[in-house]
Amino acid sequence: MFNGQLFPQDSREEAINALHAATAIYTRAPVVDELLEAVDWPSGDRRLCDPSCGDGSFLVQALKLLIDSEAGVSVNRILSILEGWELHSGAASEARLRVLMLLRECGWGTTEAASVAERLVRNADFLTDGPKTPSYDVIAG
Repeated sequence: MFNGQLFPQDSREEAINALHAATAIYTRAPVVDELLEAVDWPSGDRRLCDPSCGDGSFLVQALKLLIDSEAGVSVNRILSILEGWELHSGAASEARLRVLMLLRECGWGTTEAASVAERLVRNADFLTDGPKTPSYDVIAG
């Protein structure tokens, strides 16, 4: 073990980068829209999780729908029904930037938008670091 991890940090990061390079296939916006329509999201208090959110395309489309359906949606509301997880740090940063840009386009201040983006996109492994008792209505991405 190295620093409490099975692999040295550099080896872990290399493995994550290799996994990302081999498997990162991002869903295009029209397909995301069809998926969100098929699962009827957003609707009420239904919670949506993207456990491998990549560059945030899916999250941003879901967030757009939420903003369009609920004028003046609050930070707490967003964070209570939408979340994304991404193992690859570069992709997680890109996802956060996309969320921040959408919120800025919708009139949010930079500080608040950045805070939401940081909390909405978790840079961690959903399978090993995710909630111990998750409660989601929709898991998609």
